[in-house]
Amino acid sequence: MAEEPPFEVILDIVGLSLADFKQIAGLPELGGTASIRVELAGKLSRSPLIDSDEQLNLAMEADISASITNFVARDPRDVVRVSIAETTWQGKATANSNIEGNNFSVIGNLHVMMAEIAEDNLLLSAWEQLSLGQAYFDSDNRLGVESIRFDSLQVLTRETPLALLNLTIEGVGISPDGAIAVERIQGADLTSTVVINTDGDIQAIKDINSLMGKLVTDTESEPEEQTEPTPIRLGNVNIEGQLNFQDNSITPAFSQSLNIETFNLTGLDTAAPASPSTLVAKSSLDEFSRIDIDVTATLLQLTSNLDSTIKVTQLPLDKLSVYLEKAIGYQVKTGQLDVESTIKVKDQQLDVNIDALLRKFRVNPSDRSDVCLLYTSDAAD
Repeated sequence: MAEEPPFEVILDIVGLSLADFKQIAGLPELGGTASIRVELAGKLSRSPLIDSDEQLNLAMEADISASITNFVARDPRDVVRVSIAETTWQGKATANSNIEGNNFSVIGNLHVMMAEIAEDNLLLSAWEQLSLGQAYFDSDNRLGVESIRFDSLQVLTRETPLALLNLTIEGVGISPDGAIAVERIQGADLTSTVVINTDGDIQAIKDINSLMGKLVTDTESEPEEQTEPTPIRLGNVNIEGQLNFQDNSITPAFSQSLNIETFNLTGLDTAAPASPSTLVAKSSLDEFSRIDIDVTATLLQLTSNLDSTIKVTQLPLDKLSVYLEKAIGYQVKTGQLDVESTIKVKDQQLDVNIDALLRKFRVNPSDRSDVCLLYTSDAAD
């Protein structure tokens, strides 16, 4: 095999204005400054073939670094705007062409700092830093990322975020069967707020519907061919933090916080709906009140297999008086509720068992013309 002298190529682009590509990209707004440096090294060789021809072999390796600062862009409908303070990429690309075929791979690390995705009056998402560790793609159509980390990720917010958390996603890739596989999702320091407006609508859903209405085309198009949805396979999902609930549709307005000690989901596979998954959720309203859930089930086919336990400890009924008054006609002054229930489904047969204990339950009639006192006690009282 005859080898040619190795070669090197250096490509260095500094200060490239992305605004010059606005018309080519078909975007109403595009801006930012890009810099790219590629250091490529390679070599050629020739291999004799049986019919006396020669096979040209090529092997190349490139170190690639790129950055974009002050990036802004709007989607073609001029609805969503993306702004990123700085994006950097450090990686390596390899390519080989020989008698055995052609192959290539790209692997590297990406950092996206201080980003916002927004509609004119609605911030859809923002984060301080997005890091992709060892992202890869090759000629066998294998695509994946060893880790994705969002620092201070905000999702769908006006005055308060629907979700704010530090999010880590590990082992993301495309399986041989085409499924999107994720080994682990970890959400830490979650702060989530769900608000019901005075008209009874959940603000986040209302915002999403409004946005989708702006993005959906107004022109009729040919019906798309129905395709099977891409399977999703989740190994483990774990979230910790706090959920805040606020209902402005009632008077007085109701608010409550739920401390999520753990929310753990394992073994969810949309391509195998009959395979069992496990969900464990442990939470508290305060120092004494708890809500714990333990479920093993085919979550996508609950009528096939379900084994669940729900345990509520010292639920303060006076805090729920605004809802209970509508149901029973009385204002709840005091009361605690303990509930432990098991729900099982097997072969479409349902088995439910509920044990409940009511403590120190006291109510007043809503019209306040009389006072009614109800009291229950257990051995501890």
